[in-house]
Amino acid sequence: MTVYELTGAGRALQPALRSCWTGACATGRKPSPGDAAQPGWPLLAAAGRPTALPAGQACELRVGPELFYLGSDAGKLTVRRGPAPDGDAVVTMSAGTFYSLLTGQTTVTGAVRDSTVDGEPGIARRGLEPLAAAGSRPAM
Repeated sequence: MTVYELTGAGRALQPALRSCWTGACATGRKPSPGDAAQPGWPLLAAAGRPTALPAGQACELRVGPELFYLGSDAGKLTVRRGPAPDGDAVVTMSAGTFYSLLTGQTTVTGAVRDSTVDGEPGIARRGLEPLAAAGSRPAM
């Protein structure tokens, strides 16, 4: 398994990418099928947000063919591309549900209801909470 993580230089770009994503979300337009949008881009905006996901627990997020590992480091959300082999929950959601969650058009409860959750539902909710409206609010 190959794991890709941001270098220090990549992490330094997070504020600029967050700002770009926030600006794009402010237009209020959901991505269209022909748009060049990737779930990994807005997930970067959510990385570093406070999370109630306990250390040692992980959630795998599947959006279309893409897989993401959501975990916690010192109470902050960590995001990696790829599966969560040690995941306590696996959430499979459509791109529409994913972008609705990020833009605040749906709640975590609504996103979970519209998705398939395998494993612990509480872990799934805690893993998704930092994503709620991540595109419309800056990380603290």
